[in-house]
Amino acid sequence: MHTDFIDYGYDKHVVTKFTAGLKKNEAFDPEAKIIVANRQYVFKNETKLPKVDVLICDEAHQTLSDATMAFIERIEAPIKIGCSGTLPRDKFNRWKILGLFSKIVCTEEITDLQKRGFISKLKITSVQITDSAVEADQNILFNLKTTRKYRPDEFGYSEIAFDDANKAEHEYFAKHYKDLYKPVFEYVKSLNSNTLILFDRIEIGQNLFEYAKQLYQDKSVYYIDGSVDVNVRESIRTEFEKTDGNLLFAQSATFATGINIRRLTNLIFLTGSKSFSRVLQSIGRTLRLHDSKTEAHLIDVSWKFKYSDKHYRERLKIYKDAYNKPKPDQVLKFTI
Repeated sequence: MHTDFIDYGYDKHVVTKFTAGLKKNEAFDPEAKIIVANRQYVFKNETKLPKVDVLICDEAHQTLSDATMAFIERIEAPIKIGCSGTLPRDKFNRWKILGLFSKIVCTEEITDLQKRGFISKLKITSVQITDSAVEADQNILFNLKTTRKYRPDEFGYSEIAFDDANKAEHEYFAKHYKDLYKPVFEYVKSLNSNTLILFDRIEIGQNLFEYAKQLYQDKSVYYIDGSVDVNVRESIRTEFEKTDGNLLFAQSATFATGINIRRLTNLIFLTGSKSFSRVLQSIGRTLRLHDSKTEAHLIDVSWKFKYSDKHYRERLKIYKDAYNKPKPDQVLKFTI
């Protein structure tokens, strides 16, 4: 965000960073008019803050933790503003946020912003993969037509529990990732613009990153998770803004919000979430306008497995509600 302010034309002496790991030439300036603060850092260094006249909280839907709410309440700024692209759907959490920032004074529908040209239009490609080995064995816990019992019998016992099937599906992905993701990586070869590939589990992300480096000798392939230094993340972001054809594997918890890469066209959900806010925030990474793209492109990958298929159907509801897309623009089916 500090870099964004400079890009927008603000003098560098007007904006300062309030976070850990600053270089000598980036030292916090308490006299600066605008302070860009890291949330976790500010909790531990609150006494170093000067008097604040206006508090602007980006990603306001993430203020629901006790520590964040208490901090916002302690700041005696006469003006407090919360900004969010995904206010919680449930009334309890929504009212907690309204309690911090007062009433909603401005709201825009995503589809209206697209029509007015403020953000990119969205194309959705559904990549649906059938695994012949899983299809043929109904004893597999996450087979869509498994013969194993999920529900308790008349005595209250079930043959398998939810966690067992969920764990088995994750373990299968970890063991067979090269075969399972082969159709996806073949499809990626046809993408010439910058691509962000989101994953949840670090083990899967690291394995796929190493696999991709072997496959794409002609592409620059990058990796980010929560352990990657912020300066490294910024250098990757800068490279994406300069060139095309790059691939970035990023942990969704780290990269779903707060990253501004305008020259980003393609987004791939490898292990797609069903969370309303996570899905919309992730798609938001691709909706920024840039001369290099005519539209953003979401590639939603799913398998005919119990939980992968279930989460895909939940995402379809989100695409319909938020983007007025009752079905994907394109469906590609593969069998391995």
